[in-house]
Amino acid sequence: MTRCALIMAGGSGERFWPLSRRLRPKQFLPFGAEGRSMLGDAVDRVAPLLGMEHVLVATIPPLADSVRELLPELASGQVFAEPHKRNTAGALVWAAANLEARHGSRSEISMAVLTSDHHIGPPEAFRRAVEAALDLCENEKAITIIGVQPDRPDTGFGYVEAKEGEVYEYRGQRVRKVAGFREKPSVELAEDYLARGDFFWNSGMFFWTLEVFAEELQVASPMHLMVWERLVPLLKAGDHEAAARVFAELPDISIDYALMEHTTHVLMVESAFEWDDLGTWDSLRRHLPQDARSNAVHGSATLVNASDCVVYNESGSARVCVSSVSNLVIVATDSAILVCDRRDPQSVRALVATLGKQGIHDLL
Repeated sequence: MTRCALIMAGGSGERFWPLSRRLRPKQFLPFGAEGRSMLGDAVDRVAPLLGMEHVLVATIPPLADSVRELLPELASGQVFAEPHKRNTAGALVWAAANLEARHGSRSEISMAVLTSDHHIGPPEAFRRAVEAALDLCENEKAITIIGVQPDRPDTGFGYVEAKEGEVYEYRGQRVRKVAGFREKPSVELAEDYLARGDFFWNSGMFFWTLEVFAEELQVASPMHLMVWERLVPLLKAGDHEAAARVFAELPDISIDYALMEHTTHVLMVESAFEWDDLGTWDSLRRHLPQDARSNAVHGSATLVNASDCVVYNESGSARVCVSSVSNLVIVATDSAILVCDRRDPQSVRALVATLGKQGIHDLL
């Protein structure tokens, strides 16, 4: 069995503007260990388990060269740039078709679909969970995921409902059968999920053999499988222009909507490692040192009578000075400064959209 890890790295991360830009999305930002990029951290976590030659990165064409520059340890062919943005379902079909074109039999290839922008640790515990999930997907012929036991009623994550009482141990990991996937909940529903104990955060990591992935697509989204099967001979022949035209026929849809919400045979490994989706400045605050007034500060800054703020200074020379405010995000770069309510992370995305409408593209 050929095992590979596919790290998804095509996202934009607009809510981390102004640090995050179109050509420097959040997975490129230095939020990893010792200032490494989160994408670099993702590679470092899984490479000891599968070998660097089996680590692949899925991204979009505008980012492909930057990924290769950021990760010189990967060969050029280990970076898959889908020819058009077709969301995560399209990216996974493009990767699957490339793997089948290179290696042949679907039944002999298993894939760990991993994230590039999450806080995960310690790496040894993560690798144990990934190894168990790969074993399960190969031996049980089932899609396998990793679920995270919630410690707060978070409304920013999707949830996985586990079947009540059906728990067993596999290679030292707790495994559950999945009853269903749930959208991001209201506060009241998130509190109910936390109290019930059978609901887990969806980590966004998937494990399957290409054979099982194809079988599940045949039922849930036949068009994705049809495009996959048309892509394989074109990729084998090196006809990338024709492959791009075929790929363009796919809809822009996530793997959650295309497949995961429809499949019924899913196993879940309970994570025994720390996990957090770094999606907003407030989420980053949880992983930065905080002072006695719960301010998280990075870079040159002076705070007086401020509380519950995030101050991130990446400017070359300016010092950020903050006085008598609370619950603010203040981010300074050489070209832009952001000030917003820490409790309203969606406002940053709306601000980025407004900059685009105003034609201020040099800041995007």
